[in-house]
Amino acid sequence: MTLECELCFKIREQECDLLTLPCGFVICFDHLNQGEEQFECPICRNHQVDKTTCLSMNKNQMKLRQQEYYQNVDKLKQKLDDFDGMHHVLNIEPYFDNLIQKVHSKRDELTSLFKDKIFHHADQLTQQIISAKTDKESDLKNLIQSLDRPHFEDLLMDKFEKKIRLEDNTNHFEAKSSILISKINQLSDKMVEITNLAETNILVT
Repeated sequence: MTLECELCFKIREQECDLLTLPCGFVICFDHLNQGEEQFECPICRNHQVDKTTCLSMNKNQMKLRQQEYYQNVDKLKQKLDDFDGMHHVLNIEPYFDNLIQKVHSKRDELTSLFKDKIFHHADQLTQQIISAKTDKESDLKNLIQSLDRPHFEDLLMDKFEKKIRLEDNTNHFEAKSSILISKINQLSDKMVEITNLAETNILVT
């Protein structure tokens, strides 16, 4: 069966490419689309053709459905070709390489930022420690110097023998021992105070 338009004699690939007129002749769908809603039959030339009525004919409705079907087949083929050509989408390495690069850049940025802050804070702490050391050295020196050392040394140089001979009794030794014990305790307390001050932790923030 030759699928030929009886108006322009063009050979068509599918039967659905040809429209059947009410008179039975077949023409290309393009000829129908180019005409008015009401037009003279281009083959017979002796009757009018209503476009809507012609398209509503069962045979033409079937051809329209076939046309739609073949159009969808072509669309599916094209979509499959597009799908097969999506190899470039599978190359995701550049995208993730870019993300990794951004992470590394952010890391370096934060490292530089916090490195500066850490060194600045460490310098501040160092200055605090040096200042605290100076203050503690001054406090320890003042505390040591607060001891009336000559008074203690005078007790060591007391001439017991001469006084013992003049005061030949035990009261002399008891009185002197009591004074010495008192000074020993004072000296012990002073040493504890100095030790505590030296060992007091410095609060550094």
